[in-house]
Amino acid sequence: MTPKLRFPGFTDEWQTHKLKDLIDLIVDNRGKTPPVITKGIPLIETNSLGRRRVNYGAVKKYVTEKTFNSWFRKHLKENDVLFSTVGQTGIMALYDDSTKAGIAQNIIGLRANEQTSGDFLYYLLSERRNNNKFKQIEMIAVQPSVKVSQMIHLKFRIPTISEQKKIADFLTAVDKRIEIIDKKVELLKQYKKGVMQKIFSQQIRFKDDSRNDYPEWEEKTLGEIIDYEQPTRYIVRSTEYDKSFYTPVLTAGKSFILGYINETDNVYDDVPVIIFDDFTTDSRLVDFSFKVKSSAIKILRARPGVNIRVAYELLCRIRYKAKDHKRHWIGEFQHFTVSLPCEDEQKEIADFLSSIDAKIQAEEAKLAVAKKFKRSLLQRMFV
Repeated sequence: MTPKLRFPGFTDEWQTHKLKDLIDLIVDNRGKTPPVITKGIPLIETNSLGRRRVNYGAVKKYVTEKTFNSWFRKHLKENDVLFSTVGQTGIMALYDDSTKAGIAQNIIGLRANEQTSGDFLYYLLSERRNNNKFKQIEMIAVQPSVKVSQMIHLKFRIPTISEQKKIADFLTAVDKRIEIIDKKVELLKQYKKGVMQKIFSQQIRFKDDSRNDYPEWEEKTLGEIIDYEQPTRYIVRSTEYDKSFYTPVLTAGKSFILGYINETDNVYDDVPVIIFDDFTTDSRLVDFSFKVKSSAIKILRARPGVNIRVAYELLCRIRYKAKDHKRHWIGEFQHFTVSLPCEDEQKEIADFLSSIDAKIQAEEAKLAVAKKFKRSLLQRMFV
């Protein structure tokens, strides 16, 4: 009845309570979608949850002042815990009353009572073991959902209010550290996106060692700077993936690494290369050995005098949305025209972008460590 990790001075056993005994009020919006507009008072949806505080940057819908005052039964207050009950159940955030807001029909607000800290309630409910309790009462229909009438009877163990505040303050400090790193990653990515736009529109140009301009960029087709290879010999024989295996199986889409297999023959290792999905036109720059799942993947290599990183960036800048389920590289993509700098300027560009990537990766590594540290704390600081 006590956690593994505890602050000095606290020795009392944690007491068991139903959720309904920890809250004063449940805020909802009448269970229907209110009339929305494109600007006004934010309507918080699930995509704005998932951080400690609501992410208002993800808000897409708004309501009028009249709708806000008449539609919602109760208005949110500082540190109400927002909880998604439909779809992605159990996604949470704390409400900050510096921004007036309403909530979508699949979200409820839980207001802690006098014996419960709102910050602590957020961390209590988001702790993995406790969050799994909601999964146990989840109903699967068109979308997964959790009934409020059931969730309020779930049992949780909590300490005294003074220990709750100590735990919440400490975890809040950890979260703020995570938010700082996360923001730095986001800013670096925005900077990279902006500087790439200026480089490839030639608003920014590099100079040689003598501070002279490099030659003008030349018009080339993608087929002139990139060669391709059919993936036939690198296609996996089995899709029985296992994390203990060593050979990654790739796709050019969002999932990227589909899984790992134990096949060691016919592994593509002449990297770096670009993999290109001939149907979706998605692409990825790959710098490690791999196999592929299907013949839809083209393996693209830079021709002599072309930097693979620059070739990849030029390929990514092609504005094209695949509509037909057909092979695109030979028929269309290899004929698209791009502007290519000389080999020396290509190297300058590639080195510059790689330096930004290194900074992003370093911060992402810090972020992963901080998140892992928080998960460990949640496991050890709660019963």
